[in-house]
Amino acid sequence: MNRLTALQTVMAREEVDLVVVGPTANLRYLIDYPAPVDDRITVLLVTRDSAVMLIPDFGVPEFLDITGFQNVADWNDKFGPQPGVDAAFAKLGELPDAPVTAVDDELPYAFLAELQSRLGTRAARRLSELIGPLRIVKSDEELERIKRAGELVSVGVDVALERARPGISERLLRSEIETALWQGGAESMDFVVVQAGPESASPHHDAGPREIREGEPVLIDIAVRVDGYFADITQQVFLGTPTADYVQVYEAVFAAQEAGVRASLVGATIESIDRAASQALSDAGFALEGRTGHGLGLDVHEPPSVVTGNEEVVRSGMVFTVEPGIYLPGRFGVRIEDTVVATPRGPVRVTRGSRPLLCK
Repeated sequence: MNRLTALQTVMAREEVDLVVVGPTANLRYLIDYPAPVDDRITVLLVTRDSAVMLIPDFGVPEFLDITGFQNVADWNDKFGPQPGVDAAFAKLGELPDAPVTAVDDELPYAFLAELQSRLGTRAARRLSELIGPLRIVKSDEELERIKRAGELVSVGVDVALERARPGISERLLRSEIETALWQGGAESMDFVVVQAGPESASPHHDAGPREIREGEPVLIDIAVRVDGYFADITQQVFLGTPTADYVQVYEAVFAAQEAGVRASLVGATIESIDRAASQALSDAGFALEGRTGHGLGLDVHEPPSVVTGNEEVVRSGMVFTVEPGIYLPGRFGVRIEDTVVATPRGPVRVTRGSRPLLCK
């Protein structure tokens, strides 16, 4: 409930009367409820001094057991959600005729339609504008969960590098990695990317039936959630003797990733991390494509975006990836990625993505 109170404090400061939170990571952040997502409206309605959960009636017992949150308005499929909507707003108390509202960025449109008559005629603000600054710095408990996720995705890369071999398909190798991750305690997997040979030049390629061959690289990118929180990692293995140009590219990316991590200092700007990685690649004769990384936590992609132009200051407890890459279409790509925590003692990797080139 401390997080809910923090949101209400922001609402008062920003003069927002009503917030609508959907079945998203924002709901997990505020009351630690992993709401199922289907066609039944499930939202948390928040005013500056009250909050009500609108939820299908069959979900109430589990909701109460998980959260202990008692202010609930339920509804039944037989009668539809409007009686529940009416009950929820009655519990909230009086609102202005034209309330200033902030709506969850990922709220399903069908849910918004059910509530629209209650939200007034003003254009709604994005909830991310209010809750983003609260979520961007992680608590010690959140960091522990991210650390556990980081260890699991690192184990996933261990398995990938061990089991990558000529003759296995990308899809089968992905399955073997996923099995190890489920056995290791993964709560969910955002993705397990397996890209072999020229497919490694695609930033995100869906593993297919193509068999991996001798004499080509295999790139692995894994994002897994543990106890509600994500970590993200990328590494690769070369099957056989690598070509000189592959070694050159790998070493350039390795140096750029190290430069980006070293630049991830409390008090620095986010864009300085991107510049450090970009400069290292430029010194090696290459150019950085895209951004250097992204924030993560309850979502696998969330603020801050690690890109030139982002002048936000790095604060202790921020978590983001550092993942420069070089992609040569039709030939190969190299990306090295770690999940990094900014601390007063300097940046800390919670994954083991940074490794010397493995050839086998």
